[in-house]
Amino acid sequence: MSYTNTTLNRTDEVMTYYSAKFLETAKELLTHREGLQQGKQKKGSGTTTTFNRLTPLPKATTPLTQGTNPSEVSVAGTTVTLSLAEYGTTVKISKVLKLASIDVDADEKVELVGQNMGETLDELARDAMYSGATALLPSGKSALSDVAVTDTLDYLETRRVVRSLKKQKALRYKDGNYIGKVGPDSSFDLMGDATWTDVNVYNKEGKAVYNGEIGKLGGARFVETTNQKYESSTVDVYSNFFHGRGAVGEHDLEGDMPQLYIKVPGKTDTSNPADRYSTISWAGSYVAKVLIATWIYNLKVGVTA
Repeated sequence: MSYTNTTLNRTDEVMTYYSAKFLETAKELLTHREGLQQGKQKKGSGTTTTFNRLTPLPKATTPLTQGTNPSEVSVAGTTVTLSLAEYGTTVKISKVLKLASIDVDADEKVELVGQNMGETLDELARDAMYSGATALLPSGKSALSDVAVTDTLDYLETRRVVRSLKKQKALRYKDGNYIGKVGPDSSFDLMGDATWTDVNVYNKEGKAVYNGEIGKLGGARFVETTNQKYESSTVDVYSNFFHGRGAVGEHDLEGDMPQLYIKVPGKTDTSNPADRYSTISWAGSYVAKVLIATWIYNLKVGVTA
């Protein structure tokens, strides 16, 4: 997904600088969106998108009678609908604050708004995965209340999830792995596993890695988020998402992608007749949704205290 910028009374050079600051801050927080299937709604085509997934046909293992055509079979499929919604935040900066502030060029405010956009889109993607993923508990547990602090994320649990994804024929990413999305508490336990491989070990040549990638284990490459979902039961239970390619989709709208807006006082701004404030905003249309529930698992575990 790309972001553009619009403004009043700002030079292109200044806006390029602000754009870089804004996107840098936003990108740091978008780890839940890594590996999602991205799409863009064309202008003039409404706010709703439909994904169709055809069901595989039954295997034709019975020999044909000589001289006859194959029997006809019905084609079935699953439809998933995504509906775009608008999101955004505005920060108003008074003229007095702007004149008195050391941060005259609004660096800190741009970073603050960029952080808000990053956190918002990340949480929308996270919550879409939480509501649409197939829930999975640690081995031997049948209820959330059974999960203990000792039921942590490790090599065995990772292999269990990866096995489930394989059995569901979930598409792997081009490197042959799935993606795991965890928080600091779960990654703490993962990194203590003897089979853990840190990203710096296999990425010495500086090849492309996912945003927030920390390492790999058991057929999954892991990215870390500071916005991990958890719920309180007998202990706090943390959600860890594992998915294949095409399991989750995200969409924005052409002409209304989430972007930065800086508006400063000027003659053309009739909403601010006395030029008493400036605004920094982000806004845009966005939606994320699970497309294939059996290709994404939410493994709910305890964490080491």
